[in-house]
Amino acid sequence: NCDQIIITGNKKNIREEFEEKRRKIGSGQKGPKHSRSIDRIVKRAIRGMLPDHRHGRGKIAYRKIRCYVGVPKEFQQSKKIVGGREKKSKFVYVKEISKRK
Repeated sequence: NCDQIIITGNKKNIREEFEEKRRKIGSGQKGPKHSRSIDRIVKRAIRGMLPDHRHGRGKIAYRKIRCYVGVPKEFQQSKKIVGGREKKSKFVYVKEISKRK
């Protein structure tokens, strides 16, 4: 579930950084383009954490990544895993960042 991923930090600062990144890079007609789609935002963030997404291990690992918005039909009946603890710090969900103002 990409829409329930949490980014820690001040909501305003995270939102401003995301919008600035979208404004800086390219035009709306040419590119490069940054998606507002939740699954693509998460996939791009994971790609930045891989060793090299173009060659070798990074390429293989990047192909194995599966990002979904919501729960797919094949996983709806499976047992849910709850992990972590309550968040007491400032955070924002990825789905809130992807929305337009």
